[in-house]
Amino acid sequence: MTKLEEQHKSQVSKLNELEVKLMGMILQTENYDLMNLFNDWQEQRNKCNILYNELLEETLNSAGK
Repeated sequence: MTKLEEQHKSQVSKLNELEVKLMGMILQTENYDLMNLFNDWQEQRNKCNILYNELLEETLNSAGK
């Protein structure tokens, strides 16, 4: 695994830890507006990740030509 991949893995792990803590806090407050907003944020993050992965794939494919 490259250094960049290790850094990315570490950052994703930290993001997951923060998400778990945030979800716990939201559930404790039972604030449905926050729950919905957090769900929207997760969906948008997933869309961004998908597009970023497609961009990386496109870049790798064009570099290999």
